[in-house]
Amino acid sequence: MRRFSLPSVLLLLSFAVGVMPVSSSAQRMFLRRPFEKGSLIGSGSLSFSSSGGDLYAVADKRRTQFSFNPSLSYFVTSGLAVGLQSSISYTSQGDQDFTSLGIGPEVSYYLRKRGTKPRQPIAAGTLIPYFSAGLIFVRTSGTATSWGNYKYKVNGTTFSLGTGCLFMMSSRYAIFLSASYEFLRNQGGNAETRTGNRFAVSAGLSAFSF
Repeated sequence: MRRFSLPSVLLLLSFAVGVMPVSSSAQRMFLRRPFEKGSLIGSGSLSFSSSGGDLYAVADKRRTQFSFNPSLSYFVTSGLAVGLQSSISYTSQGDQDFTSLGIGPEVSYYLRKRGTKPRQPIAAGTLIPYFSAGLIFVRTSGTATSWGNYKYKVNGTTFSLGTGCLFMMSSRYAIFLSASYEFLRNQGGNAETRTGNRFAVSAGLSAFSF
């Protein structure tokens, strides 16, 4: 029987300890349970949009908008998430500027790889397409200097249909890019109702909890 000296044993242990972190690191390169029932996904995006329609007809000038859109959703089943979305935005158009705050429900469906089992790991770097629909209730307030520094408030709703793609970076984080078409309806203090539409592109970060 071959005998091992103490230095040899220590060398083997050192090698084993060195290999273990590598194996753990390799395991972390796979996603274990995102998109499954019971998981949470939180997202935040920055977006830019250019709007048209009779709702925005002010001297033929289009409306430019920057917004931050956080959301939190719960997976009720594999791939299907429901939750709340919100919006904080700043808008300018000619000599007008205003801010908007909104919140409402959202439904999203994520397309996992065909043939992937619910608990089968997904490799980091995988692209996950998705579709979404949402309704948000918005409160807008602003100022128009051309009307003698006129201040106003408007209530409205926005219904959106969108699509996008997640790029999975790790078991808990992903980058997403999305595009949506939105239908808007606003009602001012004089009870006048106006409608419009816009196309929006946004990008941001998503985080999972499971």
